[in-house]
Amino acid sequence: MPIEVLIYGGIDECTSAEFIEEINEALAEDVSSDIVVRLNTPGGSPEYAWGMIAKFSELQGKKSVKNDGKSYSMGLYFNCYAENCSALDVTQFILHRAAYPSWVECDENCFTDAMKTNLANINKSLRKAFESKVDVAKFENLKSVKDKGITLDQVFSMDSRIDIPLTAKEAKQIGLINEIITITPSIKAEIESFEKRAFSVTAKYNGKIEAKEVEKFNQPKNKIMTIETLKAEHPSVYAQVLALGIAQEQDRVNACLVFIDADVKGVKEAIASGKSLSATQMAEFTMKAVSAATLAKIEAENPEVKNTAAGAAEKTAKEKEVGAFESALDKNLGLKK
Repeated sequence: MPIEVLIYGGIDECTSAEFIEEINEALAEDVSSDIVVRLNTPGGSPEYAWGMIAKFSELQGKKSVKNDGKSYSMGLYFNCYAENCSALDVTQFILHRAAYPSWVECDENCFTDAMKTNLANINKSLRKAFESKVDVAKFENLKSVKDKGITLDQVFSMDSRIDIPLTAKEAKQIGLINEIITITPSIKAEIESFEKRAFSVTAKYNGKIEAKEVEKFNQPKNKIMTIETLKAEHPSVYAQVLALGIAQEQDRVNACLVFIDADVKGVKEAIASGKSLSATQMAEFTMKAVSAATLAKIEAENPEVKNTAAGAAEKTAKEKEVGAFESALDKNLGLKK
């Protein structure tokens, strides 16, 4: 006995998941199961619908479609992948290319090149299936199509979107379906029962999604990581961080000690501050180091400039040169004596 799978309501994540799940359950019992898809849908997501169609098309058993009410948009294309398709006399079809909502396709930032390429590929496959199923010449000669001068090329053009309403009679005329069934009270009641079933399925999946969101919300929030927590829960990471800190501190102290001969007091203060040398401190220490070296060189080359033990010798020209150098240095550094 054929297994019926419903596509009632909009095609979205929930519809797609339920559809594929039901088919997988059927195939688990018999890989050659006959599947009947019952349609009453306004269409929906091109990606989710295409996934459902791909699953349907790969079935090994007999594939049939019953169009119970609306077969709009992506819903219509299921008929292109089935051997036997029927529709109620009140069924309405709408043919157009696979499309996103107009506000998406009109927004260059939203409708990316990747989305365009994917959508174009889906439409290429859908058109191939449509042309294989229907008589294109008869389609283009339908009064509602011919009067507007519409061609199949225009229908599948990515530059526009054209909607083509079809009655059950027209769908049969072009070969999309092969049987029209007159609706009866019992059939109407059956469809209503399917609608209730579809509603319960949607509610079930929405409940699952909501439950996941609640579970995610109730998960423990990220706790503050203290040194003690890091050391206790992640000892190896703590050891790496500690080693890195020690290495950085050693490098900072060594950078200060380079200038110890130029300014002992300043270097001690810099180390005690716990901060890396600023650009200003580095410049001052460098100038002092260079000045001390220059002064030592002058005195080494001119020993007569040094004071005698009595300190009474008269300043020579070289001593004046040293004094002038020291005064200039103090002025540059902003030092007062």
